[in-house]
Order: sequence, then C-alpha cells, then structure tokens
Amino acid sequence: MQAPVRLKAGPRLGEGRVEVLREGKWGSVCDHLWDVPAASVVCRELGFGTAKEALNRAQLGQGPGAQAPAR
Repeated sequence: MQAPVRLKAGPRLGEGRVEVLREGKWGSVCDHLWDVPAASVVCRELGFGTAKEALNRAQLGQGPGAQAPAR
C-alpha cells in the first residue's frame, strides 16, 4: 500500500512541495536526491502526467513535520 501524497504551497495547480502522510502526520519529502524521474512518479500518481522539472533546496519552503526520504 502506498502512502497518501499531496502537493502543498505551490503557486499553481500541479506545483508544490511534496508531502506524504505517515503515521497520521504530513511530512515533506527530502529533496536531497530529488530529480525529474522521482517527481514524475508523484505527478503521475496525482494525475498530472510527467514532471517538467524537479525543484530542490526547499525552493517552495520547508514543510512542517519530519522529512521522508525521497527514495
């Protein structure tokens, strides 16, 4: 079973910081190894198709909660 995933704090639909639900709390995905193929998996899961880019270094701000590894 996959963990629920969402996008938060994005300026437009289909953009945002990736967060996953773990043990009842939302946490940001660590972007250390974040790349377009990883972002594409999340985009497809959310119904957006393939990612055009994968931002890192918390360009959309750090989220609350613990960080989950990107891989």
